Amino acid sequence: MMLIDRFLRAGGLGLVVVVVGAGGLFKSDNFYGTLLRGVDAQFYYAAARSVVVSGDWDVTDDLPLAPWQGPFQSSVGVPRRPDGGIKNVFPAGLSLVEAVFLKAACARGTSTPGAAPGYSRSEIATVAVGLLLLAAVGLQVTYSLVRPLTTPGWAAAVVLATWVGTPLLYYTAWFPFSVHPTTFALMTLMIVVADRIPASPRANAYIVAFGVLAALLYLVRPHQTPYIVILAAAKVMQVCRRDWREWLPGTALGLSACAGAMLLQASVHAVNVGSFTLLAHGHHDHPMITGEFHWDDPRFDIVLMSPIRGLFWVTPIIALSLAGYVVRAGAVPWWGWASLGNAAIQTSILAFWSDPNQGESFGIRLWCEHVPVVACGLAVLAGGPDRSHGARWALAAAIGACLAWTLPYLVMYSFMLIPQDSTHSKVVSQVLWLYRGLF
Repeated sequence: MMLIDRFLRAGGLGLVVVVVGAGGLFKSDNFYGTLLRGVDAQFYYAAARSVVVSGDWDVTDDLPLAPWQGPFQSSVGVPRRPDGGIKNVFPAGLSLVEAVFLKAACARGTSTPGAAPGYSRSEIATVAVGLLLLAAVGLQVTYSLVRPLTTPGWAAAVVLATWVGTPLLYYTAWFPFSVHPTTFALMTLMIVVADRIPASPRANAYIVAFGVLAALLYLVRPHQTPYIVILAAAKVMQVCRRDWREWLPGTALGLSACAGAMLLQASVHAVNVGSFTLLAHGHHDHPMITGEFHWDDPRFDIVLMSPIRGLFWVTPIIALSLAGYVVRAGAVPWWGWASLGNAAIQTSILAFWSDPNQGESFGIRLWCEHVPVVACGLAVLAGGPDRSHGARWALAAAIGACLAWTLPYLVMYSFMLIPQDSTHSKVVSQVLWLYRGLF
């Protein structure tokens, strides 16, 4: 057991994620012919390609070169600016991260004949593996967070079960060019840094690191700004009672990093949408990039229980994990409550959002970013060495049942077997049909 614990703590869990995830990426690439699919993914990658190859942020000359043009060949085409360029409303952070991996791929000369520079299968695969590595780091850090809450074996089990039992598996091993796994990785790193700020004699250094991560998180996922505020209030503010020299220089540098990120994002939006703004999402004249808040009509029913995207319906492991916060509240660490509070805020905001292209809710997608919440809840349910075997067997059975329900969704969603008009009973029938086909 000690050898297993040492292996896991030395990065073994992340290694498992990379090996399994790489196998999924290989299969996905062979099945679809490219890993670069999805509307959001096209814009993020095109911006990364523009930075590396074209030397600017304008995707007008980059997006049409992508190997997968399915969503842009409809009657509405691509979103256009008044000057005729392609409008890109997506934040700059993920594109910057992808650009680092793409730059490395281009430096190795991995492009293939017939493909535009930056868009060859090998270059795309290199970026996909890079994003997988970031997600693996996030899961490894999550293991280190839940390890003090239970035994090493159970800590690894709940982290892997959370990876498989939420859409994070889908967005790391099958559909890699999504913003969610990178957001999750940054959020887990911020927990570790924030936790060390109050007691460290080098608080300034950790505050700077926190500020840099906060700036990057804002660039990747500006919707998670409340999370930055919550962590700062929980931990960074604690050092303000000490001598100003122990925290003010770091705070000034951290805030400067955040201000620089905001300036960069506004400048990128000025290029892509024609206005100097911090957030370009909203109402546009193109269904692919538009959406708005319906403040008078929140749809918690769809967010939580829709047969297509319902959080508790599609991924019941999340509901199971929340039981840990109820029955063993005293065992939940500060970061568990902080992360849960942010997840509640984000889920509530989502209930007011409407997207004509994808419906009233993104439901389960959002919780890829809240994996530590789920892992923490399951870990406190598993408990420490004194937890009874009967209770753990019951928890293992419940987790197994959740995974047995969610994994068919992954298959059906991947092969577009879930119609938009599906009901709960139809989905149950499809899941049973899929299992009958397997056995």
